[in-house]
Amino acid sequence: MKQKLFQLSVLTLVALSAACAPIQRQDLVVAPPNSDPAIGAPVDMGMPVPPVEGEPAVDVPEMIVIDLTTHADQDYGYTFDYPSAWMLDAVVYGSRAPGGYQITSWTHEPGMIRETLPDGTVINILVQLWDPKADLSAFIEQRRSAWVNSGIAIVFEEPVTLADGKQAMEFVTESGGQGGYTLFTTLGENYLVVSGVGDLEAVRQVAWSLR
Repeated sequence: MKQKLFQLSVLTLVALSAACAPIQRQDLVVAPPNSDPAIGAPVDMGMPVPPVEGEPAVDVPEMIVIDLTTHADQDYGYTFDYPSAWMLDAVVYGSRAPGGYQITSWTHEPGMIRETLPDGTVINILVQLWDPKADLSAFIEQRRSAWVNSGIAIVFEEPVTLADGKQAMEFVTESGGQGGYTLFTTLGENYLVVSGVGDLEAVRQVAWSLR
């Protein structure tokens, strides 16, 4: 089931969006072409996954999470939910991403994983320090340019309002048959990025739980 979700289509994501009541949806935004070079692009939070053969799955049921654990970050003051059976690790990606977490759908030795299981889901939640401060639109445009210049296709994007009223933008990207989900939002004057691969609906539910 999770393997089919690696290739989650725009049609599926739009259908699932309508079923998620906590988020106030807006009209679909079509990503315009962007050939501007990326200068000082933010750290890419995506995780590589093995290519998956076959046609994209369309009829994918919504993931129903029964048992959730809530985690509160004491350093930066944000909270999120994730499936209780999954593994949570604190991680640091360097000076520009000084704090965050990696969540995996399987257990492993503590620390960041070196590779993703073929049927596994990996979620990264990271604080990003970037200039200009408190300018989500500029931050997103920088990331968009980096994707386009790297040959990564943006197949879906939409603004969302999180449960606490904070504005965010979500994306589904694809490169070489590999799909990924990313959500950008603010954290004070800095930024918070949630990204993941595998069960993209599970990644999305964790992202939407930010508060």
